[in-house]
Amino acid sequence: MVELERELEHLQAELKRHQQQAMLLRDIALAGRGGSDAQTVFQAIYDRLAEVLPFDAFFVALSDREGAQEYRFVLFMDEGQRFELPNTRIGGLTGYLLEQKRALLFRDLHQEYYQQAIPAPEQFGHYERLSRSWMGVPLLIGREAIGVLSVQSYHAGVYDEADLELLKALGDLAAMAIENAMLYQAQDQLSQSLAERVTARSEELAVLTAIAISFSQGKPIDVLLDEVLERILWLLGMHTGAVLLHERRSLLHRVAYRGDDLASLPAEWVPIDGPTEAAQALRSGQLVETQAAHALLAVPLRAFGQTIGVLTLQGPLRSLTTHEHTLIEAASYQIAVGIENARLLAERERQIAQLEALTSLAVISATTLEPRAMLEHVYTILQPLLQFDGFIAAMYDGERRVLTDGISWHSAHEFQPIDQLPIGNGRLAQLLQQHEPLLIRHTDPLHYQLTPEQPWERDALSWLGVPLLSRGGEPLAVLAIQSQRPDAFDRRDRRFLSAAAHQLALDLENAQLLQATRASAAIAEQRAENLTLVHNISRLVNSSLDPQQVLSIATAELAKLFEVDHCGIVLYSGSGWKGEIVAEHPGLGVVGRHVAFLNVEDFQDDVQIVGQPIYIPSLADDRRVRPIRKMLQRLGIQSMLIIPLISRGRAIGAIGLNSRALQRGYTAEELELCRTIAAQVAIALENARLFQLSVTRLEQEMDIARSIQANLFPSTLPTIPGADLAARCVPARETGGDFYDVLPLGNDRFGLSIGDVSGKSLPAAMVMAVARSIVRSEALDHELPEDVMCQTNTLVAQDVLPDMYVALCYAVYDARHRTLDLALGGQLTPLLHRRDGSVDFVEAHGDLPLGVVAGVRYNTNHIQLERGDTVVFYTDGLVEAFSPTGELFGFERLQHTLAQHGGAPAADLVDQLFAAVQGWQPHDSRHDDVTAVVLRVV
Repeated sequence: MVELERELEHLQAELKRHQQQAMLLRDIALAGRGGSDAQTVFQAIYDRLAEVLPFDAFFVALSDREGAQEYRFVLFMDEGQRFELPNTRIGGLTGYLLEQKRALLFRDLHQEYYQQAIPAPEQFGHYERLSRSWMGVPLLIGREAIGVLSVQSYHAGVYDEADLELLKALGDLAAMAIENAMLYQAQDQLSQSLAERVTARSEELAVLTAIAISFSQGKPIDVLLDEVLERILWLLGMHTGAVLLHERRSLLHRVAYRGDDLASLPAEWVPIDGPTEAAQALRSGQLVETQAAHALLAVPLRAFGQTIGVLTLQGPLRSLTTHEHTLIEAASYQIAVGIENARLLAERERQIAQLEALTSLAVISATTLEPRAMLEHVYTILQPLLQFDGFIAAMYDGERRVLTDGISWHSAHEFQPIDQLPIGNGRLAQLLQQHEPLLIRHTDPLHYQLTPEQPWERDALSWLGVPLLSRGGEPLAVLAIQSQRPDAFDRRDRRFLSAAAHQLALDLENAQLLQATRASAAIAEQRAENLTLVHNISRLVNSSLDPQQVLSIATAELAKLFEVDHCGIVLYSGSGWKGEIVAEHPGLGVVGRHVAFLNVEDFQDDVQIVGQPIYIPSLADDRRVRPIRKMLQRLGIQSMLIIPLISRGRAIGAIGLNSRALQRGYTAEELELCRTIAAQVAIALENARLFQLSVTRLEQEMDIARSIQANLFPSTLPTIPGADLAARCVPARETGGDFYDVLPLGNDRFGLSIGDVSGKSLPAAMVMAVARSIVRSEALDHELPEDVMCQTNTLVAQDVLPDMYVALCYAVYDARHRTLDLALGGQLTPLLHRRDGSVDFVEAHGDLPLGVVAGVRYNTNHIQLERGDTVVFYTDGLVEAFSPTGELFGFERLQHTLAQHGGAPAADLVDQLFAAVQGWQPHDSRHDDVTAVVLRVV
C-alpha cells in the first residue's frame, strides 16, 4: 500500500509537470497569435517559463539574417533585472549556437565548455557571478536560424534533457511567433500572395494550439488521437493517418486511424524490427519519407527524451517543404507529450480505482463471514476494473484436491455455485502447485500446453489467476479471470490481482478464525455457564454443614434451574434401594414417605449403578416406577428424571426431577449437568456428615488442649516485697501463643517474662510451652537477662520450625533496690507510668526475636524505679486490636488508658486495660492473643 501511494504521488507530480508544460506551450502559442511583436512574445515566454523552470538569467536575441554581425533585438534578464544591451555583436557561445543550429545543454558550464571545441561564454549582467547550469536553443524558421534562446542558473545540475526538450518546444513556438510577427510587419510591403502564406501559418499555429488544448481536456486517448489526426490531415492535405505506440517490447500497436482507404490501414501489431517505414522511424528516431504510389511520412513521437511511438501520414505525391517538416515535428512532439500526459492521467485514475477496490476488499469481512458471499462481493468489485469474460473464486480443500464454497461466472451464462469441483491438471492445478500468480497470453506456449478445462474458461485468449495463501503459505483459495480479447491483462493487472488476493486471503482466514472462535466461544460460554451453575449450586449446598439444609437448598436450586414442577430427594437406608423422601421443592407433603424400589429387575437395562441419570418420559405404563406410581399420580407428575446420588462408589440416594408434562426431554448437556450437580450434592452431604462427626471430636481435643495450656500459666503470682503484681492472658482461640511467667530467683529478685509465639492455635501453643520451659530453666542458671536471652535463643533456634519465632521480654526486678533489668527480643517495649502521672516507653534496646538466628547477642537495659511507678508489659494483641471500622487501638490509646488508671492497683489496672480493648474490639472479631503483666512499686 505504501509503495502504491508513493508511486501514485510520483505520477501525480509528473502529470502536474506535464500539464504545466502543455499549458505553457499553449499560452506561448496564444501569445504569438495576431502578429505580436518580439518583445511581447519573449516577455510572455519569460513570465510563463519562470513558473515551470528555475533560472537566474534569461537571454533571447534575434538577427536579421544568417551571417549578420549584430543582433537586431536582445532581451536579457538577470535575477529579475533587465539589462539593455545595444549593438550586441554575435559571437561567443550564443553565436556558436546560432551557427551550429543545435541545442546545447551544460550541467556545469564552466567545468564543461573548455572540454569541447566551443567558444567561451559571453559576460552580461552580474559579472561577479558565474553561470553553472546553461542550456540554449536556436530559433529556427525552417532551416534558417533567426536567433537564440537560453536560460542560465548559478547552481550546477539544475537542467536535464526533459528541460532542454521543453526549451526546444518554446524555441519552435517562439520562432513561429516571430515569423508570424515578421509577416505581419511586412504585410503592407508584400503582395497578396504573401497574405495566403500568413493565413496558412496562422492555421498551422491554430492547429498546434488546438492539439495542445485537446490534450489538456482529459478526454479518452482514442478520442483525442482521432481529433488530432483529423486536424493534421487537414493541415497538411493528407488523406490517411495513424498513430502506433510502442506498447510491447518488439511490437508497435495501432491505437488510432483516420482515413477512408482501408487498403492503407496498418496492421494492428507491427514488428519494430520489420521493414515498414513506421519501424524504421522508431528505430532511428528520425522522420522517414518515401515517394511511391503516394507520399508517406513516418514521424517518431518523442517526449521527454524517449520515443514512444510513430505518426504515419499518407497523401498525394509531393515533396514537403522544410517548414512542413518542422511543423510535423512540432505537431508530433505535442502529440507525444499529450499521449504521455494522458497515459499518466489514465494510470493515476487506474491506481485510484485499484486502491478503492482494495479498500472495499478490506471491509468485506465486516459485511459477511460466509466464504461464498465474500467471493460474490469480490466479483462485483473486480469486474469494472478488469472487464473479464470469465471468473472463478473458490475455497481450496488440499486433502481432497477440490474447490468448495465458491462461484464461477461466464458472460454466456449466470453465476454457477461451486460445492465440489475437482481441480484436474489444468491451469488452476498449475496455479496451486506453484503458489505464484499465473498470466497466460494467447501467444504464450502455456496457452496451448494448459488448455481450458472449465466452462468459465471457454474461448479464453487471456488468462490470469492468483492463489490465495494463508499466513503459513498454504493455498487457501483460488481467484482467476479470463478474457476473450488478446492481451487483455498485463503485469499491472497481475500485481493488482495479487494484492487483491492477499487482502482477500486475510479476510477469508480472519473470517474462518472468527467463525471458529465464535463456535469455540459458544461452546466455552455454555460450558462456563454450566460450570457457573455447578459452582453456584455447589457453593450453596456447601455453604451449610447441616445435612437437612443441604438437601433443602439442592431441591430448590434444581427445581429452579431445570424449570420442573417438583424436585424430591430420597436417601437410602442400609443396602438396596429403600429409603425415605427427605426433601422436596415445592412442598407437596411427601417428605417422610418411605420408598422401596424392590423391582430391581426392571432396571437391569439401566446404568444407575455407574451413576447415570434415568429418564422416564411417561409414568403411566413404565414398570420401573410401580412402587411410586400412585403417589406421583396424586401429585400430577407425568414424567421424571432419576439422578443417582453416588458416594464412594455406592448409591446413597436419588434426586427426582418431576414434570407434569409428558416428554419433558433433556439434552446431553443437561444430563451431564445433572450428573455433575448430583455428585456435588452427594459430596456436600458426605461433608456435612463428616463435619458433624469431626466437630464433636475436635471440641473434645480442644478442651483437653485448653486445660493443658491453662495449667502452664501461674495459678497464683508470687508476692514481691514493696510491689503489687497482676497479669492476664486471653487467647484469641481455644489455645494461643502468648505466655507470661513470674519466677522467684532468691534474694528478693524475681524473673518476669512475657512472650508471643508467631502463629495461632495448637502449633503456637506447643512452641509456647517449649519456650516457657526453656526460659524458666535458663533463668535459674543465669543471673543477667542478656545471658538468659542468649541461651534461650540458642535452644529455641534448634527446636522450632524455620518459619516460626518467639518474641520475648525477660526482666529481673530487684525488690530491695527497686531496679529493673530487662532484655528485649522482638517484643514490644514496656510502658512506664511515673508517680507524677507521666507515661512513656522505658529506655531499652530491642533485638531480634528468638529462633530467627542462632548466636545473637542481646543487651540488658537498667531502669531505676521509684515508689508509685508502674511498669506495663504487653503483647501486640493489645495495641493491634481493630474496631469494627478497621481502626487500630494503637499505642496512643494504650498510653491514654495508662495515664488515666496508672495509679490504681495492679489488678484494677489490668481490668481497665482489658475493658478498653474489649470495648474497642468485640470478642467475636478478635484475631490475636492479648496478654499484659503489671508491676507497681508501692
